[in-house]
Amino acid sequence: MRGVHKRLGELHAVLAAADPELAEIAADTDRERLTGVTAFVTHLHTAGHLGAHLDPSRAADACWAHTSPQLYALMVRARGWSPDDYQDWLADLLAAALLTPRG
Repeated sequence: MRGVHKRLGELHAVLAAADPELAEIAADTDRERLTGVTAFVTHLHTAGHLGAHLDPSRAADACWAHTSPQLYALMVRARGWSPDDYQDWLADLLAAALLTPRG
């Protein structure tokens, strides 16, 4: 996600604000990201790694929100985090939120 957001994060915001046709392109990328994270969460669930207390659909929604280009822009551009710091934080956050704890 870091690489995609680094390249396309600002473009996403510009597209969404520019005009309705470009906003639809931005919406398409959001839908495609949801498809990708849903497949990821489904894989975790099928493999028995998704937290037992989690509903796969809600977990996919949370993963989708946390992997948004807007969040990347907030942390890296607005708050001054390095891309490495963002990547490490996101990985830790998603692991804690989605995975069954190892015992």
